[in-house]
Amino acid sequence: MITSLRWRSRPSTARFWVGPTSDDELARIIAADGRKGEIHAALTQLRDTYADQIRAKFPRIKRRVSGFNLDQLLPENGFNVARALVGTEGTCALTLQAKVRLVKSPAKRVIVVLGFTTSTPRRMPYRISCAAGRSRSKDSTAQ
Repeated sequence: MITSLRWRSRPSTARFWVGPTSDDELARIIAADGRKGEIHAALTQLRDTYADQIRAKFPRIKRRVSGFNLDQLLPENGFNVARALVGTEGTCALTLQAKVRLVKSPAKRVIVVLGFTTSTPRRMPYRISCAAGRSRSKDSTAQ
């Protein structure tokens, strides 16, 4: 999970770390002026203008690998510019360094593969139960 990024803004050459930002810190950054202040002020204006729409329409997904994660700019998410940038693929900034928090790999993993003989299955399994190394399915049309 990304905790902070050191990045270079486009098209300028401003370089600075971003991550979760408290309201007090955000106010200090904007008041300090300069390119960093301009960028944070613009992001704050974007957030304030569209906050209601972001809350109502932004998809709630766990894996953030593409797109603009605008919900990370909301106050309840800590105005996290680093997480907002994840997935923008360099369109907003170049990532120079990243601090991450590694997540433990699960002890067990499961994969489910469903195959059908036709493109529109007539019989759908309604339950699949798995145990280590075994799998079984119960057909919804079986007697």
